[in-house]
Amino acid sequence: MAVEDCNFVEEEKICEAISALRGLSKRWEERNEGKEKTKQLFEDKCNKIVHLQISLKKMPSQKFVKMIKISLPHTLMTEATNVCLFTGDLNRWNIKADIEPTIQHYKDLLAEKGIDCITEVIPLRQLRTEFKPQEAKRHLADGFNIFLADKKIMNCLIGLLGKHFFKKQKYPLQLNMEVENLKKEIEKTLSKTVMYVRARGSCSTVPIGHLDLSDDMIKDNILVVCKKLAEEVPGKWENIHSCHIKTDKSVALPIYMSSASINNVVLPKDDPTKKQVVGDVTTLRKTHVKVFPDGKVSVVQNSNAEDSDNDQSETEELEKRMLKIEEKKMQKLKHKQFKRRRLTKKRKRSTLSNEFDKTEKGNSPGKRMKKIDFEKHKTTAAVDKDN
Repeated sequence: MAVEDCNFVEEEKICEAISALRGLSKRWEERNEGKEKTKQLFEDKCNKIVHLQISLKKMPSQKFVKMIKISLPHTLMTEATNVCLFTGDLNRWNIKADIEPTIQHYKDLLAEKGIDCITEVIPLRQLRTEFKPQEAKRHLADGFNIFLADKKIMNCLIGLLGKHFFKKQKYPLQLNMEVENLKKEIEKTLSKTVMYVRARGSCSTVPIGHLDLSDDMIKDNILVVCKKLAEEVPGKWENIHSCHIKTDKSVALPIYMSSASINNVVLPKDDPTKKQVVGDVTTLRKTHVKVFPDGKVSVVQNSNAEDSDNDQSETEELEKRMLKIEEKKMQKLKHKQFKRRRLTKKRKRSTLSNEFDKTEKGNSPGKRMKKIDFEKHKTTAAVDKDN
């Protein structure tokens, strides 16, 4: 698949870095060929995933936290890739309903559409009951490479999955299970990669391929990702300081370095007063309301394109909300840890002061004089005995 010319990164440097990365990977495999393999999951594939590491000049603020979804020309899927699908419940009103009919229903649906890339189907009720402990959530995040989810249950997954999915950057990709061509929808979703723009740190990584692909395929993916990041990253391409490619076990090899001044970077300012608010009308079908900053209100009929735009904006707002919730959770956790440390320090100080007070009371002047008089009496008694 041909990719349009991208002036951001030189293609020669990309090809040189890819060939050097293959050499480093081969050396690592030769070095560890005679050693015993550890029992870590997916260890044989951990050195084959290629990541693009982006370093920013200016760190964006909390309001620009988002997930950037990029459609790659060459998919990240391999024969060893495990895909998990989160679905809704068929009988969602019955709390004690069995989960096996739901799993079998979706497996039959996938088999009927000719989809064989899904490894396991997990309904929402099973996720709530069997994967409630944090250890179970961690094992679930480690057990699969890619997670998909029906768009109907994306709101429910915010509190159910937990921090392990965000740390490993494995939050599920959204798809519509009610489309006619479900196979095409799943293939389109699996061809996407996700980059998380956070307000913590200036570096971010995004998977862009694996070493089983050819050099031209990896190069095409890198050019597409760079072109997308130049549009979506806060501050545009001027805010990107450097780009490196790496695997999980290798050093980062540079493909782009910027020498421009940080003063040239202009981060966008979101002015809430200049925003128009869009909402649905419950009394009229296929219409929505637009409220402008100057107070004007207009009722507009929805077209198919507008419906898709509204769905896309809703998903983007949902993704931003998920990332902000996770950021707040991490801040609360850090605050709790700081409080615990301060409390333990206070307790240690109080115990030390109590012990010091006890020793001081034990060595009071009155008791010291009594001890001295007792010792004198013992010595005089011993002298009289000798005489």
